Amino acid sequence: MSPFFATLFQETKAHVENFLQQYLDHTHIPVSDDFFGILGPRWGGIFDPGSTPRVGSSEGETGDEKTASDRWPKTGKIIGNGYILSPLLEAMTTSVNNGGKRLRPLLTLACANLFGVPKEHAIRVGAAIEMVHCYSLIHDDLPAMDNADTRRGHPSCWREFGEATAILAGDSLLPLAFEVLADEATHPSPFVRLTLIKALARSSGAQGMAGGQMLDLSPHLIASVEQSIAMQNLKTGCLFAFSCEAGAILGQASAHEDQARLREFGFLLGLAYQIQDDLLDIEGNTQDLGKPVGIDTHKQSLIALLGISESKRYLQELQGKMGEVVQPYHQPLFNEIIEWVATRKN
Repeated sequence: MSPFFATLFQETKAHVENFLQQYLDHTHIPVSDDFFGILGPRWGGIFDPGSTPRVGSSEGETGDEKTASDRWPKTGKIIGNGYILSPLLEAMTTSVNNGGKRLRPLLTLACANLFGVPKEHAIRVGAAIEMVHCYSLIHDDLPAMDNADTRRGHPSCWREFGEATAILAGDSLLPLAFEVLADEATHPSPFVRLTLIKALARSSGAQGMAGGQMLDLSPHLIASVEQSIAMQNLKTGCLFAFSCEAGAILGQASAHEDQARLREFGFLLGLAYQIQDDLLDIEGNTQDLGKPVGIDTHKQSLIALLGISESKRYLQELQGKMGEVVQPYHQPLFNEIIEWVATRKN
């Protein structure tokens, strides 16, 4: 990794994480004293049923004389006038701030730069993509899916906050991404914003990432290399493809040329990323990866179908294809991204 690439990686990471933190800091649940009155004296139990009684919950005390702040459970707090920070927001904030490479936002910034897009526009789109990515990781770790105890070296969301809160945290991050894209600050053109929203919806739903995850959980449906590649393109490739395509959309570049070319690059990059991910699941270790290893050995990955040696050869072949796709842009940065994705250790 060259000093330039390392610096760009860190700058992108810092910009996106700063945006995510600020955005979530201003995302609160509005309430009033009426809200607490409706729930009654033991309302705190709905947030933390195993905790000690709250103010206003003891026998003979209705809590009617207490303020909303007095009756808020100790696991949460009032923010300003009439807003609460619930365990839900804490789970969302923790999940987006617990590390991560922020590779997808880097791709958006790199592709947007080709068309002179203001950095602040690309950062907003990159942050929206991270919200979708983090939502998928939260749900991916759930007992019903991968049943993972750790993520990025920390307890997975469901382990730290419980399954119900983890599900709701993911459910909340997904629409928040579209809220960011819909804002005029993302781009002055309503058409561009709608195009971004439609493309991200397509990439993250049943025709994209979620559909791929369903196939990933159904290995009996994957019987060939071609089917495994199709599954990986949905599961991982679609969000990579959107990350690259979004830069061209922001720059209002040709849909049939630049958007299509960068989308193809994203699919190839996503496939390479997934192959290396599966190799690390076999050859890596938990300390370096920050997550359990060996949990995907039952799945019909390309490693399972091709074997380790052939998968590594195919990974090299993909590197060449990716270089050809982005060669017209004459950007050395793309070569560094390709090299890093194919050789990363975590």
